Amino acid sequence: LLQGGELKAAEAALEEALRQGVSKIEVLPLLGQVYLQLGETRKLLDTVTLAEMPPGLHAEILTQRGTAMGMSGNLGGA
Repeated sequence: LLQGGELKAAEAALEEALRQGVSKIEVLPLLGQVYLQLGETRKLLDTVTLAEMPPGLHAEILTQRGTAMGMSGNLGGA
Protein backbone atom coordinates (compact mmCIF):
# COMPACT_ATOMS: atom_id res chain seq x y z
CA LEU A 1 0.00 0.00 0.00
CA LEU A 2 2.81 2.40 0.88
CA GLN A 3 4.67 1.74 -2.34
CA GLY A 4 1.47 2.18 -4.31
CA GLY A 5 0.81 5.60 -2.79
CA GLU A 6 -2.22 4.42 -0.80
CA LEU A 7 -1.08 6.35 2.28
CA LYS A 8 -4.29 6.36 4.32
CA ALA A 9 -4.80 2.65 3.69
CA ALA A 10 -1.17 1.96 4.61
CA GLU A 11 -1.61 4.00 7.80
CA ALA A 12 -4.71 2.01 8.78
CA ALA A 13 -3.07 -1.33 8.01
CA LEU A 14 0.10 -0.53 9.95
CA GLU A 15 -1.79 0.84 12.94
CA GLU A 16 -3.92 -2.30 12.97
CA ALA A 17 -0.79 -4.44 12.79
CA LEU A 18 0.50 -2.70 15.92
CA ARG A 19 -2.81 -3.24 17.70
CA GLN A 20 -2.65 -6.94 16.86
CA GLY A 21 0.83 -7.25 18.30
CA VAL A 22 3.08 -7.24 15.25
CA SER A 23 6.63 -6.33 16.24
CA LYS A 24 7.25 -2.60 16.55
CA ILE A 25 10.62 -3.22 14.90
CA GLU A 26 8.80 -4.24 11.72
CA VAL A 27 6.03 -1.65 11.78
CA LEU A 28 7.27 1.65 13.22
CA PRO A 29 9.86 2.58 10.56
CA LEU A 30 7.21 2.11 7.85
CA LEU A 31 4.55 3.91 9.86
CA GLY A 32 6.97 6.79 10.34
CA GLN A 33 7.37 7.07 6.56
CA VAL A 34 3.60 7.14 6.14
CA TYR A 35 3.11 9.78 8.83
CA LEU A 36 5.78 12.00 7.25
CA GLN A 37 4.21 11.72 3.80
CA LEU A 38 0.79 12.54 5.26
CA GLY A 39 2.18 15.45 7.28
CA GLU A 40 1.03 13.77 10.51
CA THR A 41 3.96 15.03 12.56
CA ARG A 42 2.23 14.80 15.96
CA LYS A 43 1.29 11.16 15.34
CA LEU A 44 4.87 10.39 14.36
CA LEU A 45 6.34 12.07 17.43
CA ASP A 46 3.85 10.36 19.73
CA THR A 47 4.17 6.90 18.19
CA VAL A 48 7.58 6.43 16.57
CA THR A 49 10.12 6.44 19.39
CA LEU A 50 13.38 4.70 20.21
CA ALA A 51 11.72 2.61 22.93
CA GLU A 52 12.25 -1.08 22.21
CA MET A 53 14.09 -0.32 18.95
CA PRO A 54 17.42 -2.01 18.24
CA PRO A 55 20.44 0.26 17.75
CA GLY A 56 20.43 -0.50 14.02
CA LEU A 57 17.15 1.43 13.63
CA HIS A 58 18.05 4.42 15.80
CA ALA A 59 19.42 6.54 12.95
CA GLU A 60 16.29 6.01 10.83
CA ILE A 61 13.93 6.73 13.74
CA LEU A 62 15.87 9.81 14.84
CA THR A 63 15.92 11.11 11.27
CA GLN A 64 12.15 10.68 10.99
CA ARG A 65 11.63 12.39 14.35
CA GLY A 66 13.94 15.26 13.41
CA THR A 67 12.13 15.74 10.12
CA ALA A 68 8.78 15.78 11.92
CA MET A 69 10.06 18.36 14.40
CA GLY A 70 11.31 20.52 11.56
CA MET A 71 7.99 20.24 9.74
CA SER A 72 6.27 21.29 12.97
CA GLY A 73 8.42 24.38 13.26
CA ASN A 74 10.61 23.06 16.09
CA LEU A 75 13.89 23.70 14.29
CA GLY A 76 15.90 23.65 17.52
CA GLY A 77 14.56 20.21 18.41
CA ALA A 78 15.13 18.96 14.90
